[in-house]
Amino acid sequence: MGADPDRGSAVVADLLSVLNPAITALAEQPAPVVAAVRGVAAGAGFSLMLGADLVVADQEARFMMAYDRIGGVPDCGATWYLSRKLGRGPAMKLALLGEPISAAEAQALGLVTEICPEPELEDRAQALARRLAKGPTQAFGAVRHLLNQAQGTNLPDQLAAEKEAFVAAARSEDFKAGVAAFLSRTRPVFRGR
Repeated sequence: MGADPDRGSAVVADLLSVLNPAITALAEQPAPVVAAVRGVAAGAGFSLMLGADLVVADQEARFMMAYDRIGGVPDCGATWYLSRKLGRGPAMKLALLGEPISAAEAQALGLVTEICPEPELEDRAQALARRLAKGPTQAFGAVRHLLNQAQGTNLPDQLAAEKEAFVAAARSEDFKAGVAAFLSRTRPVFRGR
């Protein structure tokens, strides 16, 4: 006696109804997202990793879509992120063939920012997150927004968005502190304001 396919599809629909708004919220939040990948990131785990802005992976990490093995299709934003990060051809290869790629291959594709030994993984990812948290966080949020919208925008509209974001950043306390530190050849202290 096999599983009820209608029940299985209902469970998937319910799960994605919860996950999709969470993935959208993560993509729209202003803070950069740092991911740490240990071991294998497959299926939805790989999809979620694609939504991160910076990814640290251990040397033995492997990445794969794996949907071809279950007769499914990529979810959790994978088709959106892969097509933008890699282009249609490489995205098709990963999605249709489901072949695993190493951490080094993922880094060469631009999917992984940094590779480190497994024992250092958590510390390295936290160090990146702390570095970002000490930076000009409002500006980082604007950078994240601008880069996320860039591929769906023409150049004049993107230039206008950059101008608007830069003018807003120039009004911030962080910008003033950054310029003052640059002129005095000191290190700026940003406060997220």
